[in-house]
Amino acid sequence: MAKQRARGAGRQANQANLPVKAPMGKNYLLTIGINRYKHYNHLQNAVKDAKTLAGLLLERYVFHEFKALFNREATRENIIRTFESYESKISKNDTLLVFFSGHGYYRKKSKTGYLIPYDAEADTTSGFIENSSLINLLRSIDARHILLIFDSCFSGSILISKDAGMKAVADAVEGFPSRYAMAAANIELASDGVAGSNSPFTEVLLEKLQKNSHHKLPVS
Repeated sequence: MAKQRARGAGRQANQANLPVKAPMGKNYLLTIGINRYKHYNHLQNAVKDAKTLAGLLLERYVFHEFKALFNREATRENIIRTFESYESKISKNDTLLVFFSGHGYYRKKSKTGYLIPYDAEADTTSGFIENSSLINLLRSIDARHILLIFDSCFSGSILISKDAGMKAVADAVEGFPSRYAMAAANIELASDGVAGSNSPFTEVLLEKLQKNSHHKLPVS
């Protein structure tokens, strides 16, 4: 059996009560995948995960703008610049979906989570992207809905209510702003999967998206 490597930590986040339906806006997709790191162990399937997910989303769902950052393109500067570019581009009725597949890190003493970009230096977190910094970048984006999907390390989660039916939730959440995050693990390692396949997390995500027969699919 081929050796599986590890990635990081994470889970999911929140929603509220049910208001009026909002006008439709544009959907933006950003995928980031890093197999080849400058100073860290290489991964086997991160880029494949990002490309496969993007292909499925662009084929079966509606996205008006797509951007991808793979390997050496996914530097700390490029990732931050991309998020900053959305500040002036994305409006209040738009949706942003971000998928990151790569290494993550969690510092136990400070309880701080990070994404590790391609060019991060070894033995220091100075070149990482702290989760709180990412959240601050997202606060500047005036989107109605933002969904982060991390196949890496991400800490903190709030599950949305499962009391309402799928269609009721999907219709309702369009009426108010939301910020969600999904991740492959909580504060433990996540498998990279067998070389040439997808990670276990992305494999299940792809299966759910492929089999979905609903016009709208809630985060839950």
